Amino acid sequence: MDNNRPPRSPQRAKRTRTRTGCWTCREAGYKCDEIKPECGRCTRLHIHCKGYGLRLRWQSPGSSIRRRSTGNQSQSPPPNPARGLSLRPSDMTLEQYKLLHHWTVHTSPLLCISGVDQANPFQMYLTPMSLCDGSRPLRHAVLSIAASHLTAQEGGTGPSQNYALMAQNHRITAIASLREKLSQGLTSDATLATILLLEISKQFDSSNPQNDGDVNHLIGAKELILARGGPQSLTSPCARFLLNQVLYHDLLSAVSRGSEPLVRHYWPSLKNAPFLQLDLESLRGYHPTVLQAVARISELKAGKEVSFSSGQDIALADFTFAGQEVETELESMDISDSTTAASDQACTTEAHRSAALIYLYRVIYDIGAPHPLTLSQVRRCIDSMVSVPVSSPLISAHVWPLFTAGCEATEPGDREFVKQRLTDMYRQRRIHSLQKVCELMERVWLSKDYKRSIEGAEEMSRVGCIEVVRGLGEMLYLV
Repeated sequence: MDNNRPPRSPQRAKRTRTRTGCWTCREAGYKCDEIKPECGRCTRLHIHCKGYGLRLRWQSPGSSIRRRSTGNQSQSPPPNPARGLSLRPSDMTLEQYKLLHHWTVHTSPLLCISGVDQANPFQMYLTPMSLCDGSRPLRHAVLSIAASHLTAQEGGTGPSQNYALMAQNHRITAIASLREKLSQGLTSDATLATILLLEISKQFDSSNPQNDGDVNHLIGAKELILARGGPQSLTSPCARFLLNQVLYHDLLSAVSRGSEPLVRHYWPSLKNAPFLQLDLESLRGYHPTVLQAVARISELKAGKEVSFSSGQDIALADFTFAGQEVETELESMDISDSTTAASDQACTTEAHRSAALIYLYRVIYDIGAPHPLTLSQVRRCIDSMVSVPVSSPLISAHVWPLFTAGCEATEPGDREFVKQRLTDMYRQRRIHSLQKVCELMERVWLSKDYKRSIEGAEEMSRVGCIEVVRGLGEMLYLV
C-alpha cells in the first residue's frame, strides 16, 4: 500500500529574509545583492535605489503611539526643558560640543525669521531641551543637522566627509533612541521636537535620496499630537511653537507633494482657537490668513481630483465657486505697514499672497503661464521679493514663492532673477534643498518651453510644476 503513494515532494529550503538590503528591494520583497551605493537590481532595472540604513516607518491613525499613551500620560503637562538640564552632560564628547555650538550660533538662526537681537525659539526651547538627561534623541537630531550643515559649508573638502559621516551616525542614533522612547509611550515636547527635526534635516542632508527622503515624519508628529489629546492640549509656549512648526511644515509639504495636509482637520482658526496665538515667528514669516488659504486650496485640490475621477461635473463647479471665495479672501487682505522693518514683512506677505493665487489658479482653475491672470501674479510676486535683501532673516520664507513664481515665469529676466536669488541664498545659508529647488525649477522650464514649442501656448499653460517634479521622482522641500 505504501508503494502506491505518490512520491513526497522535496521540502523547499526555507528562505531567510534579509533585513540589510536596500529599501527599494526590501519594500518590493526581492533579494538584494547589497552592492553600495546602489544595488545591482536597482541599477539593472534603472530604478531609484533608496539606499541602506535605519529608517522610521510611521503607522497610520490608531498607531502604537496612541495605544500606548493611556491613563494620565496624555493629560499631564509637558515637561519643563530646564528640569534635568545639565550644562555638561557626561556622555557628550568635545566634538559634539563643537556641533552643538555650530547649531546654536550658525544653524538654528537659519530656521527662523528673528534678527540677531531677537529671541530665537529654536535656541530658546530646543537647545536647552536637548541637554536634558532624557532628551538623547533630540540631542542627536540637533547634532545631525549641525554636522550636515558643516558638510555643506566645507564644500567637499576632507573635513566635509568627516562631518557627513558624523551626520549619518547622529541621525541613526536619533532614530534608534526615538524608537525606544515611542515604544515606552513617551509623548513629551522633546519627542515631538525630535520628529520635527528629523523632517527639517531633509533640507540639509544632500544624501537624503539614500536615506529617508521619502519618509514623511509629519505622520509621526500628527500621531503624537493626537496621543497627547489633540492640538488643544498643547498649551505651553514650547508646545504651541512646536505645533505651529508642524502645521507649517505639513502645509508646505502637502503643496510640494501635490496632496492635502495631514492635519487639515486641526488647522487653527484665529476666531475658534485663540489659545494657539498664531504669530509670524512660529509660522516662519507666513501670515496665518495666507497659510489657511493655502490649506483650503490643497483640500479643494484633493476633493476636485476625487470628483473628476468619478465624473461629477456639478461638484467641479462647486469647487470653482469655493476657489473664488478663497481668491476674494486673499485679495481683500490688508498687509500695509509703514515701518521700515515691517516693510520687508509686508513685501514677504505680498509675495506669499501672490504665490497662493498662482497656486489657486493652477490647481482649481487649471490655468498657468502664459495666461494673463497667472502672469500678473508672477509679476507682483517677483517685484515684492526684489525689495527684500538676501541678507534679511525673512528670506527664509521666500523659497515657496520663488519656486511658485519662478516656475510660471516666462520672461528671461524674471527667470534669471529667481535662479540668481536661490543661488545667492544657498551661498549665504548652505542649505542643500535650495540647490535642489533651483535644479527642479530649471527642469520645469524645460518641460514648459518644450510643450510651448511643440503644441503652443495653451498646452504650455497646462504643465504644472508639481506634476513635473513628481514625474521625475524627485523630492521637493519648499520650507
